[in-house]
Amino acid sequence: MEQTLYRVSRSILKTEHECLDAVQEAVLNAFHSIHTLREPRFFKTWLIRIVTNICYRIARLATDTA
Repeated sequence: MEQTLYRVSRSILKTEHECLDAVQEAVLNAFHSIHTLREPRFFKTWLIRIVTNICYRIARLATDTA
């Protein structure tokens, strides 16, 4: 999953540092929220959605501060 999450984050964010931060935060959030996952077969989709949301938040913060 690491490569998939990194590729998703790289398609949204500009720097490698931001991508790595997004992936790390997504994994941490997923770990803390795993009990909310209703269908284990959708784990991959759920995790990709988490990283996507984090990436958009990071990108939005980057443009707000620029």
